[in-house]
Amino acid sequence: MKKITFLSIMLFTAFIYQVQGQMLFDYETTGTSGGFASWGSAGFAQIVNPDQSGINTSANVGEFSHDGSGGFIGIQTDDMLANIDFSATPTFKIKVWVDEPVEVIFKLQNNPNWWDPTSEVKYQVTAAETNKWIQLAFNFEDVTATNYNRVVLYFDGGNSIPSGAGHKYYFDDIEKSAVLLPPTCTDGIQNGDETDIDCGGTTCDPCPPKLTGFNFDFDTATPLAAAESATFNDDATNTVTDGINSSANVGEISGINLSWWSQLRYQYDDGVDLSSGNKGFSIKVKGPRALPVTIKVEGSEEHSVTVDYTTPNVWQKLDFDFSSFTTNTNTKIGVFFGMQEDDTAFPDPNDNIFQVDDFVFASFATLSFKDFKIEGLTTYPNPTKSSWAISTKNQIIKSIEVYNLLGRSVLSLKPNAVKANVDASSLAPGMYITNITTELGTASRKLIKQ
Repeated sequence: MKKITFLSIMLFTAFIYQVQGQMLFDYETTGTSGGFASWGSAGFAQIVNPDQSGINTSANVGEFSHDGSGGFIGIQTDDMLANIDFSATPTFKIKVWVDEPVEVIFKLQNNPNWWDPTSEVKYQVTAAETNKWIQLAFNFEDVTATNYNRVVLYFDGGNSIPSGAGHKYYFDDIEKSAVLLPPTCTDGIQNGDETDIDCGGTTCDPCPPKLTGFNFDFDTATPLAAAESATFNDDATNTVTDGINSSANVGEISGINLSWWSQLRYQYDDGVDLSSGNKGFSIKVKGPRALPVTIKVEGSEEHSVTVDYTTPNVWQKLDFDFSSFTTNTNTKIGVFFGMQEDDTAFPDPNDNIFQVDDFVFASFATLSFKDFKIEGLTTYPNPTKSSWAISTKNQIIKSIEVYNLLGRSVLSLKPNAVKANVDASSLAPGMYITNITTELGTASRKLIKQ
């Protein structure tokens, strides 16, 4: 009985769709094979479907070709469509095929104002959705205009992947409808009782964890990589071991100005979580010249914070306050040194090599204090299975606060002595940050519970 009921629902849904849906482009008939013109040097062609499998076995599709430039490029319909009635057909659907996790933007434009931001919807394709056809659905139910009559598509429009010259993406079956697709775990949208896109709820697999924190000290391999012509070594030797950084191993990025957007990048396709509203980054930096250092969190909505590195050939700890941002869908973290700097300004390659260490993503409150040097400060043993002994040479320890990487305080002590024992037996294995305060100031240390 359940199967019969489901079949009846599907047949009824299909009937409604035939009445209320309209295929705009499927490249199978003359009436649905309209062309697209370049907007900003992207290319378009109608071609044979290169992957006739999965949800799209049709013969012909549209091809979007990227020119590899850093400008924002797309394609737009050659001919104007009939004005769209959003009250009748608020939903637009499109099938796409990409080989890398790019951002897809579906935009509708109107005659008097081609740049109305309310007509643009973005979707970040994940790595799991690449190399196969997926269907995206875009909801425009909040649009009240009656004169929209053009479709614009962007695949990696700002070349943030970056896409090389001639890189190709494919699309098909652009349609408008009043009927949403039945929720599935592969439709590329959050629907049904899903707790995120295609995951969670009673039917789909559990959602993968968002990125809520990290601490890269470069004593072990990291997921960081260089992008936009730069190169990166995450096992370099620290060339200045005095001051605030005595670590032997650090990261080293070269060619920081070979492109305007040369960067150190962390790609995390399941989302960088800033939703707690208290997040930040810190990183130790050393280089041959003073310059601005920028951290960007981007993918679906760009956030950017810049801090100056001021003292050449000296390690400095830079703190970046992201507590005003609350997104959790961005997928990239980029660190830029002298962003948009021309390579002719500093032609000597040695002027474009910077070292980094202790790159941390956590609660900004645990990062932003000034790290004082406390004479004779030790934490032992570290790592530990039971407790840490913290001591100074002659300064009274007024307080010890221990935080997890989410920025939550998990232990708090007020020893008022030069030595203290921190019981870690109740803590889960992992990395923690401790702020140790004396009458002269506060110092930070990493603690590891085994």
